[in-house]
Amino acid sequence: MKFLLMTVMSLSVNLAHASYYATHCSNATGSVRWEEGHNSNNIFMKYYGAEELTKTFPKFHVNIVISDEKILSESSVHECGFSSYTKIYAGKVKITATAEHPDALQFLSVDKVETDVICEHHINGRAPCPN
Repeated sequence: MKFLLMTVMSLSVNLAHASYYATHCSNATGSVRWEEGHNSNNIFMKYYGAEELTKTFPKFHVNIVISDEKILSESSVHECGFSSYTKIYAGKVKITATAEHPDALQFLSVDKVETDVICEHHINGRAPCPN
């Protein structure tokens, strides 16, 4: 019985980690950054009142449009049982509040934020073995 339980738990853990993706973006000062993927989908914005503060909120509260995207590097690996893809890119972003969350940027007293960012996008998962 213990063997069966351990086998089932082992398979469950392996299936839980079958794939992963994450994107992390930031401007040069780190005052605007966001992450999306399996672990987090938040945006972080620094602002200044009497002191430096950071506001964290769900990424779906804003629209992020990237323009002038330039790929800095790309790599992929495909091996028996594993595949991975990484892209590092830069671009200009325009961040605005969504219609559903019109007050998302109210703490900044602006309607939009425009800045340059660099991003890393990573995906990995299981892959079939070649015949």
